[in-house]
This record gives sequence, structure tokens and C-alpha cells, in this order.
Amino acid sequence: MDDLQAQLPSTSIASVADTVRAEPCPDGGEGTLVAVERSIVTADGFDLTGWVRELSATYGAKEGWSATLDSEQGPRPKLTLANRSLMLFTLEPFTTEQPPTLVMNATSRCSTVD
Repeated sequence: MDDLQAQLPSTSIASVADTVRAEPCPDGGEGTLVAVERSIVTADGFDLTGWVRELSATYGAKEGWSATLDSEQGPRPKLTLANRSLMLFTLEPFTTEQPPTLVMNATSRCSTVD
């Protein structure tokens, strides 16, 4: 998630806040699934929707990544990225709200590591 945030120009970031949840593995197995939601408030005037579309093209062309841009959301696309490790990331720009905010979600695979 930090690598994705690092793709944003530093001048476009006003603030960042994380919410972390640990849950039992959904299959009932040992270990814990960790879900992280990161809200990034962006500076006024930054084209957040355009940036998400550019990120989709960048990661869609990267070896070992899959990028799916769901434009059914109207002016607010939802980008889902998956890597070879099966880590899933979703990115949604909320630009009609003030301040404009990018919400990134990531879910880990179940792990028994503390």
C-alpha cells in the first residue's frame, strides 16, 4: 500500500489516516487476515480520478500485476489491483465530497505470523 501511495505526487497529499482490522481466517483455518483501509485527503485541484486511471494503465502493463478498472461507478471509477502473491488492493477516488479523498483498501492472505 505504501508503494501505491508513493505514486502520488507528494504535493497532492494533505493528510493520511489508516484503519487496521485483524479478523479470523474466513475459511476457519489458523491465522489472521488483516485488512487495512487508508484514506488519503488530496489537495484541491489535484485530478484524483485521472490519477487512478493512469495508475490502472501503469499497473496493467506491469509484469506480475492485474489491474481492473470498473467504470460502472460513473464518474468515480474503482480500481482493483492484484499481484502474484494474491494481495488485493482497491482504490476509489471520492471527488464530489470535500475534501477530495482517495480510499485504498488492502487485504492480506491469512498468516500465523505475529
